[in-house]
Amino acid sequence: FYYKHPDVDVEEYVNKRNENGERFEPELRFYERAGLRLHKIMPNYMTMWDDKESRNYGAIMIWYNE
Repeated sequence: FYYKHPDVDVEEYVNKRNENGERFEPELRFYERAGLRLHKIMPNYMTMWDDKESRNYGAIMIWYNE
């Protein structure tokens, strides 16, 4: 849903939290609930498609096996 926030920097957007301390962004919140952690934001991640919803950013998520 990053496309709904055109005036917000990508780093600010992905680090925004809701009132429960969870990520504001629904997909990142979903993956974090499953145990993955945000590692890196990648600009121009989808080179084959124009991904308007993410404004061509991708999130590298890592599952640390602890």
